Amino acid sequence: MRGGPSRASSALVATRNGPGGAKGPLIHRAASKIATGQNPADNFGRRDNTLWAIDLAAGQITRVVPGTGIEMVIDGVHPDTGRPISSMATPGWEAPTPLGTKAAGLLAGTRTQSWDTALTDLRRMSLEMNFDLNHPRVASGAGVLDAAYREQLRCCGYRL
Repeated sequence: MRGGPSRASSALVATRNGPGGAKGPLIHRAASKIATGQNPADNFGRRDNTLWAIDLAAGQITRVVPGTGIEMVIDGVHPDTGRPISSMATPGWEAPTPLGTKAAGLLAGTRTQSWDTALTDLRRMSLEMNFDLNHPRVASGAGVLDAAYREQLRCCGYRL
């Protein structure tokens, strides 16, 4: 996802792998980290960068979160353009989902993965894998232990 001239932004695809590859890899949630202002990268902790929650089926932006802590604003406007961005389609959305599940399958023993995927004009590329669900959680405003994730934990032998 292009954040602007000389800026890198990415889609983050959170995946779940069941034991022995069962029921997975599945995409749990998705978000985009968007570089804005003078920021060269999409790190959410940088001032003015935003997180966008993405509806998995439609690729539609469902929630926009600029800022952290007491500076957090929900469903804000884009810091560079001043235009609202909730309900917009995510450019190139169909591309990161197969890439995210394919990459997650390579590390099937890691049950929860978050893949940062660059969306460029030329191709889609996995940038890195993280172990946490923090960005999708903050972007969506929903807690981590939803019904799907609780089922994932049960399948892996956790008692809830």
